[in-house]
Amino acid sequence: MAFPTVLLAGAPKCATSSVYRWLVAQPDVVSGSRKELRYLMDEGNPLAHPKTNLARDGLAGYAKLFPSEAEATHRLDATTHYLYQAVAPKTVARLETHPKVLFVLREPAARVYTSFRFSQELLASLDRSLDFARYLDIVRRDPSQLSRYCNSAASRFVLEHDVEYGHYARYLDRWADAVGPDRMLVVLTEDLRTETEVTLARIGNFLDLGPESSVELRAEPGIRPSRLPTIRDLAAKATAWLAEHPRARQLVTQVYWSMQSRDAMPETTDADLATLAKLRAEYADSNAALARDYNLDLTSWYEERRPSLVD
Repeated sequence: MAFPTVLLAGAPKCATSSVYRWLVAQPDVVSGSRKELRYLMDEGNPLAHPKTNLARDGLAGYAKLFPSEAEATHRLDATTHYLYQAVAPKTVARLETHPKVLFVLREPAARVYTSFRFSQELLASLDRSLDFARYLDIVRRDPSQLSRYCNSAASRFVLEHDVEYGHYARYLDRWADAVGPDRMLVVLTEDLRTETEVTLARIGNFLDLGPESSVELRAEPGIRPSRLPTIRDLAAKATAWLAEHPRARQLVTQVYWSMQSRDAMPETTDADLATLAKLRAEYADSNAALARDYNLDLTSWYEERRPSLVD
């Protein structure tokens, strides 16, 4: 069966969309039927695809989402929330294709902040009156209170877990136990920005893409405010309905963005920067374990700068 040979398994809001586009531009790589297949999600996770998922269709259903072996050397599943699932690494370990697994990680406090702003501005699923410090306080004290501010079950689930998700090593360890560290590569979002060619070359070598692989990476645009939430909701429903028709889905997406505001995002406030500094300090021990266990230089995570709001 045509199972994937490559997984881009995390993390969300770490410029993985840019990496996905770079990968599918390679001559030897073809994507599954859509980005974010969300097939290998834990049962009951609200982010699982409602029509095609492991609990419903098993491994046979998974293989149907990819081209046959004759059509591509590498088949890609780019689902960034796989990093946090329990069933995904166990399932990948059983696949006859022995997939390699790529992770892109970003300084965790900045990733949490971007997810928070993404939910407010692009998804319009989180009340804009909620500031970042108050959001963190709610998550720590009583996550159920997020329902007062969030109108989407999926967004609420992500926002409730985002701070915990920043402890990357806990989740990578589960993958390493299942598939082995030799089949995993971890790169940093910050390195993709400052050492682009070197970092992409590492990915290309890891996946055996060959010397033909491109070294051009298209940067993600910054988060843009959603001016028309009603149209956004209709577009979201349409793209979900058109999940198996990528060209029509892309057209709906293009039309949606043509109707949206191009206004710039509000600047990150000094209060948000202070809150970010405190949150960054809370990840110090976790980051130290990540650097040690996965041989990563995290120097860039401690440079003072305003977070870049990229997907």
